[in-house]
Amino acid sequence: MNGDGYDDVIVGARSYDNGQNEEGGAFVFLGSDSGVQASPVWTAESDQAGAQFGFSVSGAGDVNADGYDDVIVGAPFFGNGEGNEGMAFVFLGEAAGVQSSPIWTAESNQSNAYLGRSVSGAGDVNGDGYDDVIVGARVFTNDQNEEGRAFVFLGEAAGVQSSPVWTAEGDQEYA
Repeated sequence: MNGDGYDDVIVGARSYDNGQNEEGGAFVFLGSDSGVQASPVWTAESDQAGAQFGFSVSGAGDVNADGYDDVIVGAPFFGNGEGNEGMAFVFLGEAAGVQSSPIWTAESNQSNAYLGRSVSGAGDVNGDGYDDVIVGARVFTNDQNEEGRAFVFLGEAAGVQSSPVWTAEGDQEYA
């Protein structure tokens, strides 16, 4: 994530408490010639009780093609208008490690959808030179009750596009 040639590690701690009960946390540990460093170079938390930030974490690839790999963090119980709608966050890598504020967030805008239960880098799905991300909403409901939905968001120079380029649903109740 810091461009030093060593792979780095992100760890999620969904029940982490640091001011709010089960707000969750994520931690990045840098790799080095002697292995993974003992102390994190970066930490983040949701600052919302019960959000479980860090429930899922992943490398996101290089979403803005600046030469630094980025990270994506899911908080499936985060509420921002709807209870337990969930949220995903992308943080950009930089020479010092990872930026302190997310460059991008997405939420489901649907109560109890649990967006961010799964998050991952998706590679460069459209071949434009920017890595992309995929986010799951485990019990998203559209035509079928709790069918779930996956969303792919494209990377771009500014970070990640605000609207998904692709979605897929279970098309089966409780899938």
